[in-house]
Amino acid sequence: MYVKGQRTSLDATTRKIDMIFYREKEIRRAVKNARLESAGGHTGGSSGHAFVSDPTAVQGIKAATELKSVTLYDGVVVHHPEKWLNVIDATYARLDDWQRRAVKMRYQGEKYTEVGAKLHISKSTYYAMINEAQHFAIAAACQFGLIRII
Repeated sequence: MYVKGQRTSLDATTRKIDMIFYREKEIRRAVKNARLESAGGHTGGSSGHAFVSDPTAVQGIKAATELKSVTLYDGVVVHHPEKWLNVIDATYARLDDWQRRAVKMRYQGEKYTEVGAKLHISKSTYYAMINEAQHFAIAAACQFGLIRII
């Protein structure tokens, strides 16, 4: 995903991380909507007494199972969205306040000049913060099995 004013990595893995971080709010919204969709209350079976409709059990099972994918408003499919949200949350939790603010501002679309002026940091400090966050996110995504290095 290209955002005007932001540098784009040549590395496909870093571009994937950037895309996920840029679209965090959309992914959260899609996960929430998928969880709120109500399904029928049928638990299985073609006929017979043993398979009684139990909407509460179906809701519980649906809430406990991980979503396989969600589709964003423009048709982009994000596989394992809840794991990606865990990667985002873990990355932000790992950063200190200055780094967290700089990274969040970047992924909300602000240019590095605006971030630098607001946080009083240099361009090199800004990019060092972004690179550190990206590297941690890549490591976390590997640990969750979302991306492969080899």
